[in-house]
Amino acid sequence: MREILGAFWSDNSRPITRQISAENPTGKHGGGSKVNANSEDISLPHLSPSSDLGTGFKVRPYIQLEPGASIEIADIAGPAVVTGFFITSNISNINLLQLQCYWNRDPLPAVDVPVGAFFGTGHSVQNYDLFSHPVSVAPANGCTSYWAMPFEIHGRMTITNNSSEFVEIIAYRITYEVGTNMRKIPKFYAHYSSTQ
Repeated sequence: MREILGAFWSDNSRPITRQISAENPTGKHGGGSKVNANSEDISLPHLSPSSDLGTGFKVRPYIQLEPGASIEIADIAGPAVVTGFFITSNISNINLLQLQCYWNRDPLPAVDVPVGAFFGTGHSVQNYDLFSHPVSVAPANGCTSYWAMPFEIHGRMTITNNSSEFVEIIAYRITYEVGTNMRKIPKFYAHYSSTQ
């Protein structure tokens, strides 16, 4: 993968790798495990095992999402390239979660697809394992992609719950590289349509 991504950067550039997750929603260096372990916080229902530990421990490994609600999972200043995206959920049909990505402050999404379709399993409610170079889906909907998704100015990613059920667990990880001399490369676009 390093050989492929090396084409995105000039010879004089040293990209910096960052990672966004529920524990570190900004991707800031040293920004993980900063959530206050407050047992009264209703957004931390999984807190009880670590409620007495205090700040500095992982107390927010995932997020939750109400029916019809959207949440921003990444807000990245460019130039940058998303190099890895992992997501899993306990929702009964992962295709009812919608992924949208916006590049360079465009109001229209460059990526607008059900999560399952993005990872190559959009054809069925049933879980399937899938292993390929750009994407993999492991048992229990552990979805990982290595599509290179570059942008010069700004990148934003959202997840929408299109189901009628409350989603208790959405765990995610977005790995990206930032650098000042990213070469002009094609943008990543993906849209989904179905006759059903």
